Amino acid sequence: MVDVQLSDRPAKRMGLRAMRLKSLPNLVAVVALATVVGLITGACSAKEAAMSEANSLTIQDVFGHYQLVGPDLPTTCRLTLDPVSNAGQLPILASRCGSANLSSAKHWRVTREGFDLLAKGDAVLIGFRRIDVDRFEGRDASGQVYRLERAPMA
Repeated sequence: MVDVQLSDRPAKRMGLRAMRLKSLPNLVAVVALATVVGLITGACSAKEAAMSEANSLTIQDVFGHYQLVGPDLPTTCRLTLDPVSNAGQLPILASRCGSANLSSAKHWRVTREGFDLLAKGDAVLIGFRRIDVDRFEGRDASGQVYRLERAPMA
């Protein structure tokens, strides 16, 4: 049990009774719990904001050189996503791929979860979504799965 006085003078002279806090441990527990709940709530909000940002990709998140793996593609297939707009479009270069589908790709655009490879007239050939920092996965109109991974620098 703890006595708390509101001034340096004895409680009798002030005409006040000293406050007795019978459950100081409970008060400390309540304050500690409120602090923890506040910290958790703040952490969740920060995490949600970070995840929202992570889902909004930019050209800088996506552009670069990739190795493309897909049905009937050689292991040397490379895809370059250019970050510099040319006549309002972001150019691509597919090299050593030998795929008719990829040869018709003219440019690309960033989407919320990845990017689209586009043909003339902005028809989507393959819509890729990010599955890791440097990896994307997509499907073409026939349902064929393609995977992109940052190409090793050579």
